[in-house]
Amino acid sequence: MYFYSHTMGIKFDPDMIPILLQKVREVYDK
Repeated sequence: MYFYSHTMGIKFDPDMIPILLQKVREVYDK
């Protein structure tokens, strides 16, 4: 996950993991 947050240029917040997973799930559901 480090490379992802580093690439996006944002400070990775563990609290954001559930939100990220939810968004990823929505994308793959379509």
